Amino acid sequence: MKKRPLFLLILFPILTTLACGLPGIATPTPEPSPIPTITLAPDGRAATAVPTETVTAVMPTETAAETKDPTPTPEATTKVTATATAATEGTAIPAPITAGEVFGPGMQDSQKLAGGDKQTYLIDGVKFMPRFIFAETNDEMDILLSVAENEANFASQGGAEVLVFTADDNGRYDLIIQNISETAGEYTIYLFDAAQPVPGAVHRPNITVAEGQSVQIEVESNGGRPLLIFVDPIDQSDVSVTATNDGQVVVDANYSGPGAAEAAFVLPLETTRYTITIKEINNAPAQINVLLVPLT
Repeated sequence: MKKRPLFLLILFPILTTLACGLPGIATPTPEPSPIPTITLAPDGRAATAVPTETVTAVMPTETAAETKDPTPTPEATTKVTATATAATEGTAIPAPITAGEVFGPGMQDSQKLAGGDKQTYLIDGVKFMPRFIFAETNDEMDILLSVAENEANFASQGGAEVLVFTADDNGRYDLIIQNISETAGEYTIYLFDAAQPVPGAVHRPNITVAEGQSVQIEVESNGGRPLLIFVDPIDQSDVSVTATNDGQVVVDANYSGPGAAEAAFVLPLETTRYTITIKEINNAPAQINVLLVPLT
């Protein structure tokens, strides 16, 4: 009988035990290899894999250019010189009306009225020609002005009133001033036409104001007496009227539409110089008559 080496007999059981695993010791199971995914090219052949690279896109930071407002085009302002002359400008002195006379432009009248009473004046109406009526009182009476269907009663007791009347047809009309309070008082009433000069007033007929532009007229009040401002568009233009003193706006009038007149007044405390600015606001050249009346 052939003898085998002893070390082989001893080694074989050990190898068998290692191959089958030792009792109580877990043998790790290797992870399966992933199944490769093959992308086919359009012609049906396997495409060569292109490594995918993750690219972080960094957007360049752009400094926005500073946006500057375009330099505004300076507004053209025409200054109309209003140098007072003894004949036509300075302190307005309207003529008093006489009994039975038609109350016409440039005239004035003063009367006393008991509470509830009224006074009627006859005026000439010219078709589409505005008449400017101003009434004041130093008493506690409350004034109501009316012509045809037009009325003015905006101030409180003791305040002044202004009314613009434009006749639809030529003819005679009743101008009525009424004391609608219970307190008696005295009033003074004036009538003006911006197309007609008044002694002592600043009259500027047929001024042309370019589209979107303005004209300025300097005028001085007579102490603390009212300064009246009347602007009449000759055509269908539309204007706004502003009165300023040392850059401060004291009156801003834009109550009427295209073709309609504007009227305003200032009540200063003392002799004051004002800049009257008339601006075209209807995007078309304007033709206007201007009458500025510093009352005595």
